[in-house]
Amino acid sequence: MNYSQYSNDKALASNSVFNYLKNTPLFDNIANNDIIDFAKAATVKHCEKGDIIFLHHDEALYFYIIKSGWAKLFRQTLDGSEAIVDILNDDHIFGITALYQDNRYDFGAQIICNSEIIKIPLDLLRQKAHINQNLSLNALKFTSAIIKRKNTELEHRDLQTAPQRIGCFLLKLCASDETGPITLHLPYSKTLVASRLGMKAETFSRALNKLKDSLDITISGSSITINDVSILEENVCQSCSLCRL
Repeated sequence: MNYSQYSNDKALASNSVFNYLKNTPLFDNIANNDIIDFAKAATVKHCEKGDIIFLHHDEALYFYIIKSGWAKLFRQTLDGSEAIVDILNDDHIFGITALYQDNRYDFGAQIICNSEIIKIPLDLLRQKAHINQNLSLNALKFTSAIIKRKNTELEHRDLQTAPQRIGCFLLKLCASDETGPITLHLPYSKTLVASRLGMKAETFSRALNKLKDSLDITISGSSITINDVSILEENVCQSCSLCRL
């Protein structure tokens, strides 16, 4: 398929997608002509909460970028149980790892709030990466970053208490220069947060109450106020090899 042959009525949308892709790390140091090809091949989708993008083991035809919103990556067992693989928001990419998984998705993807996503043919990425060293390296860096994040999560599950894992999650929602007090709004349900952190809902509730009692945190529904970020950091980061206070 020649991805450069697209009708003129897509020109405006392609320009918008081009500007977006140009600032995406996957396309760092990639020639404009190549990015234009990706923009022309891209489709912008407006998705609603609950929309399934693809399922585990589906044939992988596209990779996706979240322009705005949230998506969860998951797997299901034969008995219907669901394991959350990841939850991603703005500017995150998913589906690329299918290039290394026999062109099958190794998880499912579902939208968890109204979102806008960009889908791009994987075949185009494969073709371009084959002849473009920078793009190939960028894709490998992306895959390496996923592995690093998963290794960190395994470390946290082994070494951190449930309250510390929740605290780490809350710190990631804070801007790096914020000291408090700061009020955060959970981006999705507490049940989903609990599942993402590898704990049951009741464990999550107990752990959240422990944080509230010991670290001067106020909880009101889905809103959490951290009065002193440094206190939370001291409690959480002592059990993480990536943190250096």
